[in-house]
Amino acid sequence: MGIEGTLGARFRETLEVRLFGLLQIPMLVWVGPRVLQNDRQAVRILIPLGARTRNHLGSLYIGALVCGADLAGGIAALRICRERGVVLSFVFKDLEAKFLRRADGDVVFECRDVEAIESAVGRAVDTGERVNLPVRVYATVPRRSPTAHVATFVLTLSMKHQPGAKKPLMQKILDRVV
Repeated sequence: MGIEGTLGARFRETLEVRLFGLLQIPMLVWVGPRVLQNDRQAVRILIPLGARTRNHLGSLYIGALVCGADLAGGIAALRICRERGVVLSFVFKDLEAKFLRRADGDVVFECRDVEAIESAVGRAVDTGERVNLPVRVYATVPRRSPTAHVATFVLTLSMKHQPGAKKPLMQKILDRVV
């Protein structure tokens, strides 16, 4: 895929995330996430540090940090469900977070558990049972250091196949718009 295709895909996925936020989770629109990558290798989300996301110390507010981890851990499952044409209900049922240093710049959240998420979606569809999967997300401030983590998260993604369920309204809108 050329640079134009990559930029177009990232723009489309960012638009999808923001539309999803507008329709389902308004907090996502508030923090202004950008999709940097969403493929079989990794999901990378950027949450900019700005007036809406800054805390009293000038770093990214804890709520914005958790939004970024939630998105990085969840949008792979959304993409995989859309690609397979299946409807799953999923939610993060718990969260473990370690805040290691101040996030004093734009933060990139990265999840590399995409293959495990894809496998778990398959198990949920095949068995009809609820599947729980721990998903790891790492947060960095690339302006400071692209490899030094400012926070780490483990979220348990809990999902169950909804056979015969109609596509959610949000997905129907996304299918028509983008």
